[in-house]
Amino acid sequence: MEPPSANSDVESIRGFLEASSLEDRVLQPDKTLTIWLSCKPKGIGLHTSVVHFDVGDDRIERVVFLLAEDDVSQSLASNRPYSKVPRKKHFNVGEYVAGSRPTKATTQGFKYRLPQYAIPNNIRELVESKQIHEAITKGLTSIQETKIRSKRTQTSQSLKNENVMDDVTKAIREMSFESDPERSSIIEK
Repeated sequence: MEPPSANSDVESIRGFLEASSLEDRVLQPDKTLTIWLSCKPKGIGLHTSVVHFDVGDDRIERVVFLLAEDDVSQSLASNRPYSKVPRKKHFNVGEYVAGSRPTKATTQGFKYRLPQYAIPNNIRELVESKQIHEAITKGLTSIQETKIRSKRTQTSQSLKNENVMDDVTKAIREMSFESDPERSSIIEK
């Protein structure tokens, strides 16, 4: 039953509003039955309602959505449909751009460079064979003895350490400058 138009009389409108059941109808296969529902919402917005159709022994249940609007809500609605803003495209990871080689860092040389010193052969042989010269071992044992004797005063310990250091420096001079008298005379000065 089609709803009445705006120009129809009062009796047809009342008859449409009071009808709660449909007369018996036979639906043909692949045909649709259109049903108009007249609703009076309590407020503006989206309303949902469940409608039951009793067909013989079966019951069909459908959900009806009703959007109630007025002039104000229609004026607030956008004229354009929503469109997603295009995002910035991400660069392709598989491709790369060849860059320029970074400039080489300039290093400052030493301001006061020490002259080169040739290591004497006998010391080089000792180091390569992982041996320790006896002048150094004597100095180490003397230092260890001074640490063990902790009851002595500070002055006696410092005097002994100076003597040990003198022995070590003498031994180093003897073994490194035996072959070169010029260097030994420079150090003695």
